[in-house]
Amino acid sequence: MDARFTLRHGDILLPMDASGWDKVRFTGRWPVGIVEYASEKTPLTVRLEAFSPFVPLRLRDSSLPLTVLDYTIVNPTSDPFEIELTGHLNNPAGQFSKQEARRITGSFGSFDHRGLVHSLDEHADAGAPDAGSMAIAVFSGGGNADAANHTVNGKTSIASGGSAKIRFVIAWHFPNLDTKPIGVPGVKRHYAKDFANAREVIDHFRENEKRLVGETHDWVACWNDSTLPQWLLDRTILTANTLQTQNCLLFDNGRFWAWEGIGCCPGTCGHVWEYAQGHARLFPEIERNIRENTDYKLALNADGSIRFRGTNAGTVAIDAQCGYVLRTLRDWQLSDDPDYLKRIWEPAKSAIRFLVGFDRQSGLDGLLDGRQHNTLDAEWYGKVHVLCSMYLAALRAGEELAITMEDETLAGELRRTYQMGRRNIATLFDGEFYIQIEDPAHADAIGVGTGCYIDQVMGQFWANQLGLGRLYDGAHQKSALRALWKYNFVPEYGSFRQGFKEGRHYAGKGDSGLLMCTWPKGGLREDFKKHWQYAYFNEFMTGFEYQAAAHMVSERDADLVEHGLAIARAIHDRYSAERGRNPYNEIECSDHYARAGSSFAVFLAICGFHYDQSRRLLSFDPVVRAPDGSFKAPFLTSSAWGTYEENGTTASLRIGWGTLDIDKLDLAVFRGKQPKATLNGSETPLGNLTLHKGDHLVLELP
Repeated sequence: MDARFTLRHGDILLPMDASGWDKVRFTGRWPVGIVEYASEKTPLTVRLEAFSPFVPLRLRDSSLPLTVLDYTIVNPTSDPFEIELTGHLNNPAGQFSKQEARRITGSFGSFDHRGLVHSLDEHADAGAPDAGSMAIAVFSGGGNADAANHTVNGKTSIASGGSAKIRFVIAWHFPNLDTKPIGVPGVKRHYAKDFANAREVIDHFRENEKRLVGETHDWVACWNDSTLPQWLLDRTILTANTLQTQNCLLFDNGRFWAWEGIGCCPGTCGHVWEYAQGHARLFPEIERNIRENTDYKLALNADGSIRFRGTNAGTVAIDAQCGYVLRTLRDWQLSDDPDYLKRIWEPAKSAIRFLVGFDRQSGLDGLLDGRQHNTLDAEWYGKVHVLCSMYLAALRAGEELAITMEDETLAGELRRTYQMGRRNIATLFDGEFYIQIEDPAHADAIGVGTGCYIDQVMGQFWANQLGLGRLYDGAHQKSALRALWKYNFVPEYGSFRQGFKEGRHYAGKGDSGLLMCTWPKGGLREDFKKHWQYAYFNEFMTGFEYQAAAHMVSERDADLVEHGLAIARAIHDRYSAERGRNPYNEIECSDHYARAGSSFAVFLAICGFHYDQSRRLLSFDPVVRAPDGSFKAPFLTSSAWGTYEENGTTASLRIGWGTLDIDKLDLAVFRGKQPKATLNGSETPLGNLTLHKGDHLVLELP
């Protein structure tokens, strides 16, 4: 696709890229990209803000096939200027399948902007994946369209010391999918049923322009208005941009489907997506969609097991199976639909019972044993620390769900099984960290054995997300986390790789990070190395690193908080643009890898945030504060987002979007105390609170 913009004033013609300007600076405030232009060729400066509409909790608004480009031209001189900004868009429709692109079907001017629409000629293959249309429009009083030259133009006068804004919108409409790679026949992109072509997308934007643009900028302002360092805000939210890539598809039948990374490993893989937290908080309906349309429907086996690649494969993975239960509780905590759990309870219950049945096969003891496929693409045998940890978390989550559904029989069974496992998992602790007790009957299988593995206490990571409390021995868990820092954190990757050649290079000289597994006390069997999966152990993979980092921060011990933040910072530095890396694309098996979405868990841990709509509870207990002791950060619930702030003996909530309806506001700073509350300046009782957009609730000690 050829899309470009040019600024003209007088005889000066400046392409809006590095070839036309001496200084071009990019600042990311995702989902908005800001580009600033300056040149000795002109006294004018230009600021571009480019984005696709993005409003958390509004998935449809955030899935529109369009990009907004807002150019602000500033005139700092004492003279007025006449300027023209031109947008050029060639037609990509059909150029791959038919080589018949650049067919302009017309211009339109039936509203207060001008634009062009491009599409395939009618004789071309309407079923081709690249069949469709694109449009470019200018939202400016002086705009006009030139079909022959594929351009739209915005013209305006800029007074001395003034500025002018010209808005362009590029829309696309390519409803067809090449369904062979994704293995889901007969589906189109979601917007196929909403719009007939790119022109209709432009029409929709025009009708909703103020809201879409305003709420996108409101969110950007909300997210970045914080006492937390900018690098941390950026790193913990950027991984959610996988939703805006070809990694994720929303079909016209309503089903959400995703790769692990773009074009790699299909089927919304359960034990990859279970790490990710950002998408589930920004758009909770995505996860409910996966439960209702895939996990508990198309992927569910008669025995309650769930195929971890949905309709794309028949394998069952124990880590994913535990994750489905945990994600179901998260769904329920983030759902405003009182009937959601009722609809999915029977398949969810069967998934829980499958896990207990798996445990029972080797003698019910609250720990898992046997053949266990997992996210490192192999079958591990014996008692595996991470899988036993996840199982304990799933038992607790299942118990909470059963209590909600008034199934005391199941709740009691899960509680008793959990209590056994809580005691028995101590047998996997070697005095410093947790290990895998291997099965001698499968001595040729890969595993980690006595190694110090990055995910060894991952069940507690999930328990922290869900407010389930301490799963098992806290001192042992903290010791395990400290062991990860001691043995697995590599301060300089280049030196490490001189001795360890296996594995993919997700880092380079000068980079640091947390390795997947080390064997500080020996026990690395040579026959592990014959398995291709062994190479994974020598790699930095951000989704795993964030999981460990978030858990460290959640423990609140000063050294562990420092270690967790250091791991997150190491990832941020590895993906720095200053190192020639793309900060918007954390890779694993492919680009924009979904597991990296666990970064958002670091943010949640730092805020000490917990929300449970089923209990109408909102809680904050910040871990990291500004040097003066203050704290300010954004928050998201199932129906609202806004800002929470603490300063000394005062705390406040400000709603930026939606409606917050809770019965209990649990603020650690006021526990055991009786603060006075005011809403928009008027005293209000604490208890049931309903706060709307713009409302400001302040609590302070008298």
